Amino acid sequence: VHIVTAGGKVESNGPKWEGVRNNRKSWSVSFEIFVPKRGDLKLGTVNGGIHVADVAGGIEAKTVNGGLNFARVAGKVNGETVNGGITMDLEGSTWQGEGIDLETVNGGVKLSVPAAYSAQVKASTVHGGMSSDFPGAQTEGKWANRSMDLRLGSGGPLVKLQTVNGGVSVKRKM
Repeated sequence: VHIVTAGGKVESNGPKWEGVRNNRKSWSVSFEIFVPKRGDLKLGTVNGGIHVADVAGGIEAKTVNGGLNFARVAGKVNGETVNGGITMDLEGSTWQGEGIDLETVNGGVKLSVPAAYSAQVKASTVHGGMSSDFPGAQTEGKWANRSMDLRLGSGGPLVKLQTVNGGVSVKRKM
């Protein structure tokens, strides 16, 4: 396995999956990267998840076959995954930044929110349900709840949550 760092990038390369199944060489790598609290991040992985914590700035995280997890972040957050769920743990009283846009194809989206938080939440799913324990959640759908519009507190920056095959949960933190 080779690890390459250059131009602000960290990449890993290893043996290719070739030949018969029993002769394949498997490999894996995990990174724990420390960055300044304020700054922009562009993260991507295949066959692995991404966890981002304690960062404020432009955050772009994309993965295939892995989940996304965000905690104590701020700024403009864009998260996309195929075959993975997304969790976000909000803190404080309102979002500090431009907004949040989280999308997955095969997986659920879970948002944990402080009780006295202010934001505008818009959520949708094609094959899944919607749930929220906040009062005033407006859900729509012909056969089941497929979209949700929820104003928390006095409103605020947009929190957009989307999935195709999975549910969306917006829950109050205890």
